[in-house]
Amino acid sequence: MKALALSSIGFVLGLVVFGPGCTTDGERPTGDEQTVACLQDEDCPTGQACDAWTGLCVCASSNICDSGERCNPYTGRCEAQEGGCRVDSDCSLALYCSAEGVCRPRGGLCSPCSSSSECGQSQDLCLPGGACGVDSSADPDRCPTGSVCWQFGTAAQCVPAFGDCSLPPACRSDVDCPRGSTCLEGACVVSCQQNAECPADWRCLDGYCQPPTRCPNGEDQECPEGTVCRSGLCVPGCSVNKACPLGERCDSGRCIDGCDEHRDCPLDQACVQGTCADEVCADGGRCAQACQADLFCEPGQYCDGEVGHCRDGLPGGLCRACNHRVLSDCGEGNFCIGEASRTACHANADCGGDGFYCNPAYPCFFTRECAQGQECVGATPAENVPGRCSGGLCASYRCGLLCDPNQPSCPSGFLCAPVRVAGRVVGQNCMPEQGQSCTDP
Repeated sequence: MKALALSSIGFVLGLVVFGPGCTTDGERPTGDEQTVACLQDEDCPTGQACDAWTGLCVCASSNICDSGERCNPYTGRCEAQEGGCRVDSDCSLALYCSAEGVCRPRGGLCSPCSSSSECGQSQDLCLPGGACGVDSSADPDRCPTGSVCWQFGTAAQCVPAFGDCSLPPACRSDVDCPRGSTCLEGACVVSCQQNAECPADWRCLDGYCQPPTRCPNGEDQECPEGTVCRSGLCVPGCSVNKACPLGERCDSGRCIDGCDEHRDCPLDQACVQGTCADEVCADGGRCAQACQADLFCEPGQYCDGEVGHCRDGLPGGLCRACNHRVLSDCGEGNFCIGEASRTACHANADCGGDGFYCNPAYPCFFTRECAQGQECVGATPAENVPGRCSGGLCASYRCGLLCDPNQPSCPSGFLCAPVRVAGRVVGQNCMPEQGQSCTDP
């Protein structure tokens, strides 16, 4: 019995391995492959299946057939198509069945469409506006140059950054736009922090990806600052760093991310090894807030512009106790600002705070300027030479700091305010904000 069983199996295998390989006239093997004997589907080339009756690999669908052919389900062979198509499976993989019953090529990015079956691969969608996208769900970075990845429901698609497809889509509010974008002037725009997050040749301006403007005459003068005219479009371009947006530098006529010095960066960053950074770290690992203006430092700190980070203390002698009788005691353009309380004192604690301190040598011209029971000693008013009170006096005279009201030049907790003498404005100095007082740094 065992010998008979083995002989039977050998007979069947002989039929499988050496089965017929010839075809009738007008027929050809499946796709571009020769007829292959098989025991299971895994023995067959991709797109074919194993016919259990004949032991041969046959076409599983028209996807493996050449253009103009379809898979005959009765013979398992690709045959010349007659009478058009009824469904997409009647056509090869690169074709779809049109409404006219004709197999037509599937469209690529930006091709016109009325349904997703007319577009590229199975996951490519026919987007709003009637244009084909390209599936990028697995890898958002796969989008070709000139296109950008957008989220449509649960699918991500590459869509043209600009061109005939009229994309990005129009909108009336942010809810009309994909996640990560916002509605700006009737169009969905992608939010960004740097140019690298935007499509090719777009720029990140005011936190949004902005498409290049057009320059029909081909002249750089038609383009905004920081861009040059290339092929009718204004693309990032430059000759010096200041022609580029903050956070970029000029390289071979184009603005690229990076910096050469602190002023190439936003005011709350500094240039560190060619990159605009939020912190500046010393060799020992201690880091400080990057800055180019005192405004970005904590109270009690100032911005050291040379090294590009915040330091403890106040800049330029700001809030230092000063002699208001001595011209330019605080430096050129800085004023000695404050008042005296005519309260006698021996220590700062006697003055009650709020910026007042005990001045043991308060300058005076007359005794009436001193505290009760004190005298003004050594003054020569006729020669404009002050003396000093015979005891300590509480005063709040401290140095201001020259500032520009049109620039953020004062440290945190201070504002640029006019200095008035006899009702006339004589300059602008950094002064404590309302409710705050100047104290020793």
